[in-house]
Amino acid sequence: MMAMWASDLRHASRGLRRRPMVSAVVVTTLALAVGVSTAIFSVVNGVLLRPLPYPEPDELVQLWQTNEDWLESPSAVLRSFAMRFPLSVPVRRDWERMSPVFEDVGGYMGARFVATGGDRPERIPGQRVTSGLFRALGVEPLLGRALLPEEDEVGSGLVAVLSYEYWQSRFAGDAGVVGRTVILDEAPYSIVGVMPREFYFPTEGDRVWTNLTDEQKQRSRSNQSMSGVARLKPGVTMETAEREMQAVTARIQEAYPDEQGSFGFRMTSRVAEVVGAVRPMLLLLLGSVGLVLLIACANVANLLFVAGLTRRKELAVKAALGAGARRLIRSLLVESALLAAVPVFSWQSSSSPRSPLSCPRGCPGDRRSASTRRYWRSPWESPCSPPCWWVSYRR
Repeated sequence: MMAMWASDLRHASRGLRRRPMVSAVVVTTLALAVGVSTAIFSVVNGVLLRPLPYPEPDELVQLWQTNEDWLESPSAVLRSFAMRFPLSVPVRRDWERMSPVFEDVGGYMGARFVATGGDRPERIPGQRVTSGLFRALGVEPLLGRALLPEEDEVGSGLVAVLSYEYWQSRFAGDAGVVGRTVILDEAPYSIVGVMPREFYFPTEGDRVWTNLTDEQKQRSRSNQSMSGVARLKPGVTMETAEREMQAVTARIQEAYPDEQGSFGFRMTSRVAEVVGAVRPMLLLLLGSVGLVLLIACANVANLLFVAGLTRRKELAVKAALGAGARRLIRSLLVESALLAAVPVFSWQSSSSPRSPLSCPRGCPGDRRSASTRRYWRSPWESPCSPPCWWVSYRR
């Protein structure tokens, strides 16, 4: 049996060499269709299917305050914040303490630090966060630890968790960085951990996460500048959590009528926050590319059918020499499979780390960078775009 298949494969390769134009058109058509489909699926996979590098991302929710009175305000700014308003440090603490539906509640506020102590000062983006943030995200540090609950208290001292990129660029990947000090905004922060390469929050540009300063920890309820994120307890649905938290909010309003009387509660899925309005567009694009792939396959089928009509004499001679219908059909199928395998293996070789068409380090498609959140699943899938192929090949 193996000898028969090997013979069919040899005859198929000879036949394709005798018809180079047909073979080239079929291979090019399939390669373009497979390439475009793979590229679009990569985007959909990275943005829609695996948008967040955290365990169980569907359990993560974004927390907001609301003020429905602002919906009727003449101020466009107030109307824009009516259903998505930040929370204060005491409110986040209340939600964490009183919530029956959240495992952990974290808060964060953006910051831009001036780091000194190196060759030259540099401005780095980062976040001031509470310890519940890392617990809610469920990601363990690569080195050291994340923030502790006692570091949310006044007088606990300043600590920092570094991103993988900043650890590499500022400290050259020194494994003994934990316990050292980094100067941010002229204040010493003790480095307690380094996050993994793929971790980011809330944006890929953040380089450091610190605890709040003592002044920020003591802010009043009227100082509402913090965003909130939480992880639902197992089995708790969004509807149940929303209902329970409305009851918690009502108790807070009763306890603090002057500061919280008009503020309500709202939460949204963190995945929905990241994907935003691009989901329908990406799904439409994926469907369009699938249609393109179907059209390409139909064109290839028509081309092979026309090429088969020109080979009637060849097939008649084979039949006269004793080849049965099953043998003829099998030989044609082997030829078709060989034509289909060429573009597939071409894409597979381009995604191989040793391939000259794989991404050079530092190019836009290089998935070895620390900020990546994409997951390449197809065996022939290349993360590079065509310009990167050319640059890589030229190198």
